[in-house]
Amino acid sequence: MYAARFVGDTAYLVTFRRVDPFHVVDLSAPEKSTELGAVELPGFSRYLHPVGEDRVLGVDREDGDVRAVVFDVSDPADPTVVDDVVLDDWSAIERTHHAFLNDPRHEVVFVPGADGGHVLGYDTAAGDAALDYETTVDVDGRAVRAVYVDDHLHVYGTDEVTVVDERDWERVTTLTLDVSPDEQPLRGGRRPDTYLPAGRHGSRMAVLTEDDEGKFLMDAEGEQIGIVTEVDDGVAYVEPDPDVGEALIQSLGFGDADEDDIEVHGDAVETVTESELRLRGEL
Repeated sequence: MYAARFVGDTAYLVTFRRVDPFHVVDLSAPEKSTELGAVELPGFSRYLHPVGEDRVLGVDREDGDVRAVVFDVSDPADPTVVDDVVLDDWSAIERTHHAFLNDPRHEVVFVPGADGGHVLGYDTAAGDAALDYETTVDVDGRAVRAVYVDDHLHVYGTDEVTVVDERDWERVTTLTLDVSPDEQPLRGGRRPDTYLPAGRHGSRMAVLTEDDEGKFLMDAEGEQIGIVTEVDDGVAYVEPDPDVGEALIQSLGFGDADEDDIEVHGDAVETVTESELRLRGEL
């Protein structure tokens, strides 16, 4: 199970599959819970959130991109996909639901990305809650969180806060955070290969930072293993691709492929590029 949302006596569930990921389950009789319906679509949702009546929004990933999709659950036996918007980006929602924000008054949702904060609108008055891309709020790098106060959306980046007016999406002000040089995250987009000496293999060790979040992890032969969802203290946490078998994961020394994430240390990485981390061949 990858995501769940409970609304009254109904559960909306997402499984870690390529098809049939969204299920509607009747819980009115908990001892005899019954699946009412399911819908097929590629990808899988990490987070589900109700928007309007009989609509559920999911934030998922498809082919490495972030996608927001709206499900119509007015007929539980026949849930359908109303609309979707694909963002050429990675989002922290894949790691934590706290990164998601819904402003029901203005009918917008906030999806943080590596290149700013994305805002998507939905219209419940139209009856279908179709999605529209509104804007991307620039915070000079990765967006982390957002809050709304009256008609203003405050978008937090790693070193600045940008406030925009939700009525026209114009920038109101920007506040630079006072971060010391030692605490300042790496900036300037993707960076060339960087190494530290003396890894476990006795040669060199890649320096992994937050700039590497959202990149693909590839094996030495160029086969995609997964996507980097978080980097913490030099360790990359990778969500395995559903198509990658457990035998391959274990052969690379990463343990059980059924775990939420696999850990990759810098000394296992041969090269770091703008889009990928490539493993060493002698693992």
